[in-house]
Amino acid sequence: MKFYQERHQHALVLQLFLDHFMCVGASKRQIADYIRSAPSQTFNPLLTRVGQPARPLQGRWPTSHVLTIVWSSVTAFAANKRELAFLYAKFLSYWYDDDGTSPTPAASSQPWSNFRFRHPPATAPDSVMFHIFLTGFKKFNDLEAVLQVLHDMTIRGVRPDTHNWTVVAGMFAKDDPTRAEKILFEMEKGLEEGKALDEHQHEPTRSRTGPAQRSSSWVPIPTIVTYTAILRGLIESHRLGDARKFVEKIEAIGVKPGMDARLDHVVEILWQRQRRATAQYVATSPVPVR
Repeated sequence: MKFYQERHQHALVLQLFLDHFMCVGASKRQIADYIRSAPSQTFNPLLTRVGQPARPLQGRWPTSHVLTIVWSSVTAFAANKRELAFLYAKFLSYWYDDDGTSPTPAASSQPWSNFRFRHPPATAPDSVMFHIFLTGFKKFNDLEAVLQVLHDMTIRGVRPDTHNWTVVAGMFAKDDPTRAEKILFEMEKGLEEGKALDEHQHEPTRSRTGPAQRSSSWVPIPTIVTYTAILRGLIESHRLGDARKFVEKIEAIGVKPGMDARLDHVVEILWQRQRRATAQYVATSPVPVR
């Protein structure tokens, strides 16, 4: 599934899910509709099974990791933020009660049924799964929806991690740099003195048994990706002066050129726009009369 996801062959991802897993946490009918609507795709012959297995493969219980791949492929079919909002509402309805207090499907409407099934931790939604919708709404530049997802996570007991806050801070950098600065300030409280920033780049979010268990004192810490997102937001909002100061800030905490290719690329964009702005200023400035 990961192989086809990385190649944007989302219909094949969904077909594998239907063929090999119980359809838990997603609509089987909706997935089948997406498969039928997608252009014809074929599986890689090197990855197909040789012969039939002794036991059928259908009916495996999907983990959060599998469902994250599935929902990532489902949201890829959303052509606009309205369609994505519809999918997000469906996502919440599969997992939570109407009041959003427990990761359990809503009670059956049949009067004879009082059974309430609770998904095991290895399947329940976590910050990685919600991150799909954070990045999706970011693509459509919908800050209000991003904040709603963050709120929904919090009230449902899913603690936002570094990746989640990175999306929020990057969007605020474009619209409200002051709030982006406050978010970064709170995240930087978790950095330990004397440790380089790149040591925190790989923060575990989930394990084979479900979401990562963290203490009540845990706080998300910034990574180079966090600083890159904020810097990109400042550049895209044409706050070049603030962007220059931000580069000086991250260099002061130990982030040097060559540590991360993405950051180097964004910094280069900043210098290009700065040179362009300087050239335009010189070209339009009146020549002093001697």
